[in-house]
Parts: sequence; structure tokens; C-alpha cells
Amino acid sequence: MPVANSAVAWTHQSDGSIPWALGLVIVSIGLCPWVAPLLLGLMGMTLSAAQAAAAEVVVVRATGYVFLVWVLAPTAVGLVAGQLLGPAGRRHVGPSLAVASAAALLLLNYANASAALPQIVADPKAAPIFAALLSAAPLPIVGALSGWALAPRVSLSHRARVAWAYSLGMKNTGLARGLAGALLGDAPVAVRVILRVTLLQHGVAGVV
Repeated sequence: MPVANSAVAWTHQSDGSIPWALGLVIVSIGLCPWVAPLLLGLMGMTLSAAQAAAAEVVVVRATGYVFLVWVLAPTAVGLVAGQLLGPAGRRHVGPSLAVASAAALLLLNYANASAALPQIVADPKAAPIFAALLSAAPLPIVGALSGWALAPRVSLSHRARVAWAYSLGMKNTGLARGLAGALLGDAPVAVRVILRVTLLQHGVAGVV
């Protein structure tokens, strides 16, 4: 999955390189329509014509107009507003925007998790919960450590290193959730793993 949009928010809160974070989001989303089907094939998933069409709809929707309207447009508005406010204005509204951003992120994560919550409550067995947790944990941890370790080797600044750590450690789990629904019919195990990746990657980001 491409880099999560929330990686940019974490980068901003940590005074990391916003251009690097935005660039990694844009590049990874641009590659997604080609990379996602290739990886599905490598994992041995032979898709029927209906499944392939459903997967294409999900990927194209998330990487097309939805990306333009909900990611690039607000980013452009924010950049212009920041320039108009100036340094003093940004310092004045910064704390309020940070709270609003955290609230929006919490709401987004709840919305993504809400489809899985009834399944978890209805079948609260310990084994599947721990299995999903163990499956989900390595992804954000390995991603963040890789970004943190690789950046200095290519002579990037500390701010770029922060952006790499967040970007490689955080995946677009909303798109993963949509793709799993299209291909697997909302399989409880898949939903649980994706939900835990969503929660764990923010925990790992907090550690970073």
C-alpha cells in the first residue's frame, strides 16, 4: 500500500521535511495502480475477472480524483494559507490546528475500524486477536527502522530522516481495507490485521 497521508501530519508535528513526506505520498500513490496488482500476483492470488475489476475500481478511485480532492487540494490550500498568515500567524493558529488535526485523525481511524468492531465484539477469542497483532506489528516497526537507518546512508538531513521514518512506517490502511473488501469479502482475519496495522503504526509513529 502507498504511504499514509497521516505520515505528513506526523512529519509536520516533528519538524520533519514536509516536501519529502509529501513527495513520498505522491510517488507511492502514483505507483500503486501498477505495484498493487503485481504484488497480488506474486502472492499467488489468481483473480477472477470480477475480482480484478473490483480491485481496479478501488485502486483507481483512491489514486485518482479522491487523491486530488482530499489530499492535494487541501495541501495546496494549507500552503497558500500558511504563506498569507506569515510566521506570526502560523504560530498563533498552530496549537488550534494541531488539536483539530488530531481530532480528524482519530475520527478517520474510528471510521476505518468501525466495520471490524462488530466482528471483534461478536467473536472475542484471544487466539485470533493475538495472531492478528503479531502479523501486524512487524510492518510499521520494520518500515520506520528502515527509513531511519537508510536516510543517513544517502546523506539526507535529519529532517528528511524523520520524514522517511514516518513515510516508510505508515501505510494507507484505508485503501488496504477497501481492497480487502473487494477481494476477500470483508474476511474477519484480514480486517483484524488491517485494523491493528492502523493502530500500531500510529503507536510506532509516537515512539519515533
